[in-house]
Amino acid sequence: MDLHSLGIPVKILKLCTEYTGREPDLDESDNSFKVTLYLKRKAVVGEVEEDILNLLRTSGKPMKTREISAAIGLSKRTAINWINRLIDKNMVEPTSENRNDPKCRYRLRY
Repeated sequence: MDLHSLGIPVKILKLCTEYTGREPDLDESDNSFKVTLYLKRKAVVGEVEEDILNLLRTSGKPMKTREISAAIGLSKRTAINWINRLIDKNMVEPTSENRNDPKCRYRLRY
């Protein structure tokens, strides 16, 4: 028996795996089963990423890439690379679906 045969929707399994980085475990016994969901991995954050997170935390509002790069002293391209890493770690999110939108800003996700 696997998780899919139990009727657990594939979307739930996929979201659990994306969120934690690990698929849930299944333990079977005679008349029962146990599904183990894991906690989210704590993301390892570097110094520049921590600077960006602190800036967004203290700003109190979403910020443009240009504002972030100027405040931290990075080129715009370098700031974009660091912001993308934070997006991949689910720590920062854009305010617009299109990151090329001039109105796009970035904010903390949690």
